[in-house]
Amino acid sequence: MNKNTNEFTPLDDNPFFQRLKKKFKSLYKKANDECYTICVPDVSCLIGAKINRSLIELHILRESPYFSGEFITLAKDTKSVLLKPSVIELKRGFDKRRKINILSREQFYNNKYEPFEILILDSQLGVENPKVALSKRKKEKLQMITNLRDEALNRLPPNITKPEAINNYFRGFQHSKGMWVKIVEKVKKFERSYMLAKGYEEEARERVEALSEYSIKRVILQNEIFKSFPEESYIGKSLREMVKIYISVQLDYWGKIIGFYTEEDRLCTQQFQKLSTMPIEESGIEKKFITDFSKAISCFKKMHKAKSPQEKLNLLDETLTLINNLVGEKVGNSDSIATDDLIPIMSFVVIRAGLKNPITTIQYLTNFSLCDYQTSKMGFEITLLDSIVNSLIANGQLYKIWKDENDSKSEKKKKKKKKNNENESSKKDQISNSTIQPLQNFDLYIPSLKIKKSKNVIIMDEEDDPKKTEFLDKIISSGSKSGNLSDLFN
Repeated sequence: MNKNTNEFTPLDDNPFFQRLKKKFKSLYKKANDECYTICVPDVSCLIGAKINRSLIELHILRESPYFSGEFITLAKDTKSVLLKPSVIELKRGFDKRRKINILSREQFYNNKYEPFEILILDSQLGVENPKVALSKRKKEKLQMITNLRDEALNRLPPNITKPEAINNYFRGFQHSKGMWVKIVEKVKKFERSYMLAKGYEEEARERVEALSEYSIKRVILQNEIFKSFPEESYIGKSLREMVKIYISVQLDYWGKIIGFYTEEDRLCTQQFQKLSTMPIEESGIEKKFITDFSKAISCFKKMHKAKSPQEKLNLLDETLTLINNLVGEKVGNSDSIATDDLIPIMSFVVIRAGLKNPITTIQYLTNFSLCDYQTSKMGFEITLLDSIVNSLIANGQLYKIWKDENDSKSEKKKKKKKKNNENESSKKDQISNSTIQPLQNFDLYIPSLKIKKSKNVIIMDEEDDPKKTEFLDKIISSGSKSGNLSDLFN
């Protein structure tokens, strides 16, 4: 499509084009089948116009069999025009020869996949718009746009994450109702025809992304009122988010993928619960940053109930903002906290909030948030949460190693308790004087023990290393009765 810098109303909102398609279907079909050129006057020059068959026939052009570049109208009193790249010159049959600007050239295809053009013009063919009248129409149009912009802004729902409110907004706004109904049907058709399977989340993401981009283009970017709001403005962002949120909730991919990772979520949640009793002083948070993080924890707890990826992302972003503000109040500095200092704090918040379905949440945000991971703030926050969850899984695995080994030997220790009292006492004294390091920033401290991740599972290489064996023996023998990970390092 080629167009000049003049503004024009999209075809979907043009009464001339809509009347041609709906009221005069036979003319539209004939133009399609014969690949005629259809001229559509812009809305600005249709005020007061009577859109009847004669006017429409005047604006459908077929190529002249005699002269190159000349076209003949379908009107009964045959008229001819000269079609150029950016203008139409009125020729034979018109009262006055003049030039009409082409605002846009749209290419369409008929059922045989043959191309035909639709031209949007700044004037009707054969009707010269007086300058005074044109100025008046412009003023009327500007006033109409101003009124519609105010309506669009005032009707914006206070909570843009609710699908019912989103649907009511676009359906209730006359300027978007028709296109929104089509998008809703397209989303329903997509949901019925596409089945999500485990392992194909990335492919599903690409399909949803394409559907969202298409919907935003049709509902927002081709709407004269909505597109007038800057993309970075509050309403500009809100309109785009509303379209994405509606599609995400209607497709219900959260409900679909939650069954994919049931076992992983269960094991991960159990590990988080074991870490939840660790005092904040032993969480790796720098002492000067320790404060009451209950507000951040309460905010993060809401993530489980959020259904759309945008809702979950907003809560994640709000949680990180709260952490930054709380630390800022504690240290008297409003600057953003460094990532190295943020990680242990956010880890503590994740544990205390009891994040449900952690693996599913990461998969959902990664595949269906539709944000730019490389450059966007939201992309960084998803990556941060992913790293934290995997780090906590690793520490939960350390607890499991210690607990399983400790339980298996507990019975043997009971039988030999009387004989080994002195040896056990001596061994504990020796361990208390050793240099086992506490958890720092939730990183595993296991000398010469390689840890690697494979699909959220921690694999420990079985190397015959005396240092590793000695270290694990210390963990097992120093295990607490309470079974808390923090007691290993008291």
